[in-house]
Amino acid sequence: MRKRATSFWGHQRLERLDAKTGTQDYTLHVARVHLDPATEKAQNIFFNNANAQGYFDMAALETMFKEEKIDFEAAGFDLGEVYKEFGESPLVEQPEQMLELSKRIREADDRQKLIRETVKTRDDADFYLVVVFPGHDEREKFTDALDLDDNRYIDGKSLLAKLLAAQAAAGAISTTTATATAAAAEMTV
Repeated sequence: MRKRATSFWGHQRLERLDAKTGTQDYTLHVARVHLDPATEKAQNIFFNNANAQGYFDMAALETMFKEEKIDFEAAGFDLGEVYKEFGESPLVEQPEQMLELSKRIREADDRQKLIRETVKTRDDADFYLVVVFPGHDEREKFTDALDLDDNRYIDGKSLLAKLLAAQAAAGAISTTTATATAAAAEMTV
């Protein structure tokens, strides 16, 4: 027994189709699924999760719009999205200034994508270490002994270099070992 009919994963496309046709009276293939409310909500979140969706090959998509004259509206894009994705309209010849602006927009978009990818790899929860001292005086002795700023935060590479230098100075390890270990840590951090 069907209690309700909820449209998800495509409701925005339906709204565009309604606007384009000027009616809600048309034939359309759909898939009907029966989901409990919690699963329906989870699926809505999944289908709207950008990380779960595929990505366009933007160069190929732009070629399709420009050279193959694919109707971007029929493909589910509006003109604002086309400008956002490509920095220009694939339908209109652009003066040099517009072409330069679109190039800069693409470069900025590429930098943003690179930053997002870099942040993904950097957002590991295991990137830090906490060292606790009984009090400020003990922390100050530690930082003084290693010639560190009396600061609550220190970069791991800097701390490792200071520790290795202190070990080498104390004769616990050779200067060569300290230098090689610091160089290896620099490459992996």
